[in-house]
Amino acid sequence: MGEVGAGKTRLLAACGELARTQGCFVVSLGPDPTWAEVATYTLRKAVQVLAQLPEVSQPKDWGVVGSDARRGLVELFSPDKNRNDGVEPEERRFALAEALRWALLRAHERTSVPVVLLIDDTPNLDGPSRNAFFDTIQEPPLMPGHVLFAHLGASDIELPASVE
Repeated sequence: MGEVGAGKTRLLAACGELARTQGCFVVSLGPDPTWAEVATYTLRKAVQVLAQLPEVSQPKDWGVVGSDARRGLVELFSPDKNRNDGVEPEERRFALAEALRWALLRAHERTSVPVVLLIDDTPNLDGPSRNAFFDTIQEPPLMPGHVLFAHLGASDIELPASVE
């Protein structure tokens, strides 16, 4: 946490570099660069990098995946973003977090090293991405890793109790 200009981004980068020298697989993320708050932008990027998926990903690219994570992956990568599909918001949120958990495990299985997510400018992430990151750290997959967030302070976002 820190005020604007305090060096949070620089500190995250330094942590990432240190983690890389220790042999970790490091993924740096932030909000949509156009500041448009495109839904699932950061989460989609995280899943793509972690699972090494192509920009246009299809079920054949996913391999073995549980049904909840598959629903999340369809939500992230389907060109048809029909919101009238009858899926409750809670189910959609859970599926997106499951997709992230699946991608984290896939990255760890592929690399056999701890996975470190560096998430900058947390308050400016789109809501579904921020929720998926917070939900995942509340119920993390069984693997070594760390998630580091940079944000302004306790008042700029509502952190789950387990994150503070």
